[in-house]
Amino acid sequence: MLSLTRLHGTHFRYPVLDIMTEPNEPNLTNSDAIPAAPPVQPVAHVAPVKEIPLDDEGNLSETVPCRRCSYILKGLSPASVCPECTLPIARSVLGDELRFCDPSWVRTVAQGIKVILISIFTMIGLVVLFIVGMIAYIFLVAAQTGGPPNMAFVQAGSLVFLFPMLIAIFGIWRMTTPDPGQIESETSINARTLARWCIMAILVSMPISIMTSQQMMITPGTPPPSLSATMQALQWVGFLFGAISMVGYIAMLTMLGRLADRVPNPSLVKQSKIVTWGFGISQSLAFVLGIIVTIMIPAVTASIAANTPPQNAIVYYVAVGGGGITSCFSLIFMIWAIVLMFLVYAAIKKETVKAHEHWGEG
Repeated sequence: MLSLTRLHGTHFRYPVLDIMTEPNEPNLTNSDAIPAAPPVQPVAHVAPVKEIPLDDEGNLSETVPCRRCSYILKGLSPASVCPECTLPIARSVLGDELRFCDPSWVRTVAQGIKVILISIFTMIGLVVLFIVGMIAYIFLVAAQTGGPPNMAFVQAGSLVFLFPMLIAIFGIWRMTTPDPGQIESETSINARTLARWCIMAILVSMPISIMTSQQMMITPGTPPPSLSATMQALQWVGFLFGAISMVGYIAMLTMLGRLADRVPNPSLVKQSKIVTWGFGISQSLAFVLGIIVTIMIPAVTASIAANTPPQNAIVYYVAVGGGGITSCFSLIFMIWAIVLMFLVYAAIKKETVKAHEHWGEG
């Protein structure tokens, strides 16, 4: 049932949903309430008590968006309905926990995380197949021709990894679908928008990385490779878009933690913070060290070919070693992130069921 009790000033304590024990029990106990909304379905999860700012007439005094259509409910009675979609306003004032949100939105978020997980395992499967295929191809070419394999073929085969990335981008867009029950400026830059747009930079950085890495491969008995001015410029473009896509990954992990906080699950929230910071720091260090190595490769390979000591060799080998170590840490946090994503997905699936029950749809 619905009830209002004055606390102090203009604030009211508003236990919006209770378990209904009597089928004929009236929905409102406050005689001053405005005409009642359609009956709220009884649920098995009692809503937490929430203080709602009301004015002297008992209407909402702060900006509160409708949980279904985002209509601003300020100035309306908590006992009435949304003028836009007729959703009882009682459903929009319970808080931000997922169980109180629009079930269709919660389901969309869960589906997005599921798609991301599918893309990850698709990528892993393709990597295994690619490695096995390349080993078989190299041995086949060596047995038949005695020469090195056609690297253009290898380069073309690498483009298959764009497929799981497209799946991941679709999943991230689903996971970061705007919550109609939250106010967000159209021009604001936040973790949700960063995750959506920055991750798309991978579609630029990955093909460039494949192209430039093929150009830099060393063939025994030939002079050290060198990139043309055009390829060098393209390489820096790839670095830029790679950094942007990394921001997208970090923003996605941040969103994952916020979703865990709305379950709520303190353990998952704590893990998400560790993973986000750990992945972000290790990836950033590996990225910077990788750039240093890439810049120094031409001079180092030229020195090796000329049998002369390379300049700044210590810097180069420290960067290579440091890059390897940070990459290992990054891999650890990536695996942890995948496990965390599974746990958050399972938790949100349960909240989807609760949201359906709460909204009388399940």
